[in-house]
Amino acid sequence: MQALEDLREIWGGKDPAVRLLLQGLGSRENFCGPDTERGRCQLLAKSRTWVSRTPFLPTRHPKVTRAGVPKCDARGLQIGCPEHDLLRLLEPAGFSAPVVLEPVAGTILGDRMVPWASFACRRSGDEGRQAAGAARGFRMEFAEEVQGPVAVGYASHFGMGGFVGEKNKVL
Repeated sequence: MQALEDLREIWGGKDPAVRLLLQGLGSRENFCGPDTERGRCQLLAKSRTWVSRTPFLPTRHPKVTRAGVPKCDARGLQIGCPEHDLLRLLEPAGFSAPVVLEPVAGTILGDRMVPWASFACRRSGDEGRQAAGAARGFRMEFAEEVQGPVAVGYASHFGMGGFVGEKNKVL
């Protein structure tokens, strides 16, 4: 514990130092939940309803036939479209399919709505690699509570595709 408290920065080759500050120690239950006033984190909440906090970036392109007709799955979703890709990525991440999936236009930062197109979604210094499609956001409702964190899609390990738990809604 003392070593973690004393850690102030780390270095990564040519990259500048990353400054660190220990926020707290404890179990997941000490930090998860929607009550940010009490130091809780919505990313670690347990909720049935989750909404995009950072842009979801698809990993695949929508599929079409040679004639240009969209290829659809059994649900009628175009294979590779953002909704299809999100549903495909949830299962290997350990989540069941949501019972409701709807798009959201952006996220709230401070006191204003910020559209997904306003986010920088291309990694710098990576020869311009980017996600398969434009940034999107979704609200998902599951049949049962899901324990966070929920983060999927391109660059989810860099902070993209993050969802926060909302107060539970009755389906």
